[in-house]
Amino acid sequence: MFKKGEIHNPTGKGGEYQRCLALCRASSFEAAEEIVRLSKESTDERVRYMAATWVYERSWGRPQDYDPNADSPPSTFNPRDYSPEELDLIETALKLMLGRR
Repeated sequence: MFKKGEIHNPTGKGGEYQRCLALCRASSFEAAEEIVRLSKESTDERVRYMAATWVYERSWGRPQDYDPNADSPPSTFNPRDYSPEELDLIETALKLMLGRR
């Protein structure tokens, strides 16, 4: 029936899966309209929240987790770039700033 080395079903997914996928894709616009309607009109605030979250994530993507170490730029202050007089001035200014707390 099949030649040697020929793959009959490369995805491993049966016909029912393909039919279900086609049905869901065909009705996805109406489903999205219903979810948007629920996000605006539902009397249950939990339903409104979940529907609004679904709409937001599909339109803008999921929010990224904040990593404080990933976004911090490397320090640009290098004491070697300053003269001893400038370092004294910087130290005085920092002491004044800390004293005002």
